[in-house]
Amino acid sequence: PKVFFSMAHLKKWLSSLSLCTSVEAQSAKKHKPDSSAPQLTGADKRQAIVELLSPDVSDIQKASFLAVLTTQGIDADLIDLCASVLLEQGTPAPVPDVADIVGTGGDGKNTWNVSTPACLIAAGAGVRMAKHGNRSATSNCGSSDLIEQLGAYLEVPAPQVQPIVDQSHFCYLFAPAFHPSLRHLAKVRRELGMKTVFNFLGPILNPARPTRMVLGVSDIHLAPVLAKVLSRLPGVRAAVVHSEDGTDKISPVLRTHVWWVGRSTEPEHELLSPQDFGLSYPPTTPYTEGGSGPVENAARLLNILRGKEDGVLKDFILMQAAALAFVDQKVGSLKEGMAMMQASITSGKAVAKLNEYVRLSTRLCKASTTDILARIVKRREVDTLFAQNWVKEAELRAMPYFATPTINLYTQLRNNK
Repeated sequence: PKVFFSMAHLKKWLSSLSLCTSVEAQSAKKHKPDSSAPQLTGADKRQAIVELLSPDVSDIQKASFLAVLTTQGIDADLIDLCASVLLEQGTPAPVPDVADIVGTGGDGKNTWNVSTPACLIAAGAGVRMAKHGNRSATSNCGSSDLIEQLGAYLEVPAPQVQPIVDQSHFCYLFAPAFHPSLRHLAKVRRELGMKTVFNFLGPILNPARPTRMVLGVSDIHLAPVLAKVLSRLPGVRAAVVHSEDGTDKISPVLRTHVWWVGRSTEPEHELLSPQDFGLSYPPTTPYTEGGSGPVENAARLLNILRGKEDGVLKDFILMQAAALAFVDQKVGSLKEGMAMMQASITSGKAVAKLNEYVRLSTRLCKASTTDILARIVKRREVDTLFAQNWVKEAELRAMPYFATPTINLYTQLRNNK
C-alpha cells in the first residue's frame, strides 16, 4: 500500500518564512513581530528538505518554498543542512586521501572546462584525484561532457571508484548517478529561473569526500560562506576562490580572492596575483571564452595534456592544479606548484593518466559492446580534429587506452565507416 506522504514540515517552514518576510517589510512602521510565526527546530528544517526532494511534493510547493527561501539569503547553516541531507540520501563512495578541483559554475563566462584537465595534470604529479561533476548547465561543455568525449565510461559505480583511483590516481564521479534525488528538483529549478542554494551545493557533495580542494565560487558573497562550511569539516584543507573578473577560477590576468581553509579555525582571506604563479599576462588578455562544444573543448585540452600547446589557456589550467599542490603541502610556493604541474605534462604522465583512466573505466565497469564503440567514436571525433583520417591499426595498438578486444571492434567500425 502507498504510504501517505506528509508535507507538514515544508509547509511549516514556508509559513515561517512568509511571516518573517511580512514582519521585516513592516518593521519600518514599528510593528511588533508576529508571535504566531511557527517555531522551527533543527529537526523540522531537516525534514522539510527531505520533503523538498521527494517526488510526492508538487512542483508549485517546491517552487514557492525555494523562491521564498532564497529571498532570506543563503548562509553556512542552510548549505550545511541541504548538503547533509543530500549526502545521506545519496550513494557514498568514500576514498581515502583524495582531492578535487571543482567550481560551482554559473559565472556566465562560458570558460573552457579547466577543472577536469587540471585534475588529470595533478594526478600525473602524484595527487590522488576524485573529480565530481556534471553536464553543462550554462556553458558549452561541462566536466561530464568533456570526460565522455575523451573516451571514458561516464557512470562509474561506487564500488569501482576506489580501485580506479588506486590504479590511475584519477576517477570521475558523475553527480546524477550518486545523487538521484536531485532529479526531483531539476524541472522546478530550471523553470524558477533564479539561483537558489542548490546552485552552490555541487562542490561539497563529492561522494568520495575529498580532504583537499580548490573550490571556485561564481558569487563573491557566497565564497566566504562556502569556506566557512568547509572549515567545519574535520581535516579539510582548501582554497576557495573567486577572481576579480568574475570567474569561479583563479585568473591568469587579474587578481583572485582566496579563502584558505585549514590554516586556522577560521578561513583566512588573501588576494593572489598572477605574479604569485610566475605569470605576467596583460590584464586584457582574453582567456575565458570556451570552445563551441565538447569535441572542440576535448581536442584543445587533449593537445595541452600532450604538451603540444603553450599559452594563456595552458597556464590557466596549470594555476588551478598548482594551487591544489600548495593546499596539499606538496610544494612551498605557488611558483613551485606551477613547475610541478608543468613537469606532469612534459613527462607525459598527465596524458598517461587520462589514457589509463579511459581504459580502466571501460574494463572495470564492464561496459557493453555498444558502450565501447560509443567511447571509440567519441575519442576519434577528438583525434580527427588533428588528422582527418582513420588511424592505422598498428598505431592504434600503441595507444595504451585501448585493449585488444576494443581494437578489434574499432577495426570493424573503420572498415564499415
